[in-house]
Order: sequence, then C-alpha cells, then structure tokens
Amino acid sequence: MMKRRLEVGFSGGSVLRVSMDQSAADALVAALSATGDAWTSFDAEEGTFWVNPRELCFVRIAPEDAAKVGFGTE
Repeated sequence: MMKRRLEVGFSGGSVLRVSMDQSAADALVAALSATGDAWTSFDAEEGTFWVNPRELCFVRIAPEDAAKVGFGTE
C-alpha cells in the first residue's frame, strides 16, 4: 500500500513528521474534522499517536510525487 508523509503542526511550534498508509491519512483527516475538542489517535510507521485537535495549527500531507532524497528505494 502507498505510504504518505504527514506533518502535524502544534501551537508552540512543534512539528511531528510521520509516514502512514493513504487509508490511515484519510481516516486521520476525517477524524480531525469530526472530533472538535476530543482527542483522536492515529497509527503511523513510527508508532501510535494521540493528538488534541485544539492544539493543532496544521496538518500537511505531502504530495504523492514529492521528491525523495537519498539512495534507498521503496
């Protein structure tokens, strides 16, 4: 399944960068849109994260064709 890179920005300047399946990214966006003030969780390659939408400033999903840096292949 295709992996997506997300950046989740919090008030205060912290940014969390994670990789997840496209379906998980879609579910996170839907959950953040629907929850209002409730905490929500999401699973990424780096682990399970719980976020408080009141503390979020932004969620950025990198484009599918974003350039990769490095020598590894996926």
